[in-house]
Amino acid sequence: MNLSLFENSIIGLNILMGLLLWKHSCVKAHWQPTAFFTMLLNTIALSLLFYSHQYSNALIPLLSALNLLASLYALGFLALYPSAYAIQEVACLLFSFACTQGVFFAHNFLSFYIFFELSILPLGLWILCNHSLQSRSATRQFVLYTAIGSMLFLLALLQALSSSSVSFLQGGGAFNPLAPHPITSLFYAGCIFMPFLVKLPIWPLHGWLPLAHTQAPTAGSIVLASIILKVGAFGLMSVAHSVIHHETLIAIGPGFLIIGLISLLLMAIVAAGQTDLKKLIAYSSIVHMSWIIIGYAIFCLTGFNDLVLWQGMVNQLISHGLTSAGLFLCVGFLYVRLHTREISEYRGLGTHSPILARYWTFFMLANAALPGTSGFVGEFIILSKLYLWSPSIAALAVIGVVTGIVMNLRYYAPMIYGAASPALQQSHMHDCQFYEHCLLIPLVLGIIVLGVYPDCILHFIKLPGVLA
Repeated sequence: MNLSLFENSIIGLNILMGLLLWKHSCVKAHWQPTAFFTMLLNTIALSLLFYSHQYSNALIPLLSALNLLASLYALGFLALYPSAYAIQEVACLLFSFACTQGVFFAHNFLSFYIFFELSILPLGLWILCNHSLQSRSATRQFVLYTAIGSMLFLLALLQALSSSSVSFLQGGGAFNPLAPHPITSLFYAGCIFMPFLVKLPIWPLHGWLPLAHTQAPTAGSIVLASIILKVGAFGLMSVAHSVIHHETLIAIGPGFLIIGLISLLLMAIVAAGQTDLKKLIAYSSIVHMSWIIIGYAIFCLTGFNDLVLWQGMVNQLISHGLTSAGLFLCVGFLYVRLHTREISEYRGLGTHSPILARYWTFFMLANAALPGTSGFVGEFIILSKLYLWSPSIAALAVIGVVTGIVMNLRYYAPMIYGAASPALQQSHMHDCQFYEHCLLIPLVLGIIVLGVYPDCILHFIKLPGVLA
């Protein structure tokens, strides 16, 4: 089988179906099975690519599973609430899948850069579909952040490629842009990292994320948190790592560590003050991505050969994808019932929707890295490696962990056990339905399996090499 042809066929099918759905964004029932077949084919194809060992990228199973999950949610929403907006949401899903597949399948810098930049478009369309002033503001912020980062990345990559024997059409190898001038080299390395730090995102480049989440639909938030942010992490840990010389990475390491610690502590405090459920999860996502930056800094400072640390970082990415998808699904189900995301309106949820409240409790505990859940494995590995490198700095990171736990508990008690809010008392809201169980149970099982037996995914994770 010609693997490149197979990959291109998957991406082309997604783009074609997305264009057809966008063009015919009217309520036509015959589009639903066609879209579902396309998304199911995505999942099967990605699984075949991974298990054929053509790719050692452990993020591909996450992409495969969450693609199908977001698709099922969007198609279920389309069936329950048929509208042109719902059709456009499914079309954006297909565009997004095509772009993220192109990023993960990239064999050279040119294809990676093209698909990395194209991944901006589906999210922008998703947000604009809201047709509100806030959605326009969110889109402007998102485009501004990503465009600046992308221009800097292109400038640095062209300079780096022109100063080495590596071609834009080759996979790459470690080389140092402008090696004779260390300060200039650090500047260009920072430019290469910039778009990935924006997509991750990390403080102080996070301003676009909370707005984007609040304006995107539930399926959009799932894809944004669980897949698009992983594109930034993939670029940081794979592409930038293969482009920038190790000596430059060692020089950047302390700066990354400082930024990661500030982001961890500051975003946990900011999250604790939120009143909107989506903003709470958005800032919580930044806290989890801060662990990736801290882990990457320690990886650079300790010699680039710590496989266990690298596995912990990838496990953290996979765990965050599952946990954030579960939290956003719960928020989506709650929003359909009460049409609000204000935390105070869901006070006393446990008495009115006990099963949905239990799901929320589980994902909240997983988000707080409870032992036995997938989030604990990655955070524990990164924290233990940080402690071995510097116990005093690890103590600062522990403060961030405690703040994150307090943040989760601060909302948990009144939401689950508090007196019912007037909105809940008047709503007569029903509990979890079969369709919602079908989406939430696989995430629960995935979080438990990765928490109890993380080796099922860790043995696929290898140390980074060149872009391939």
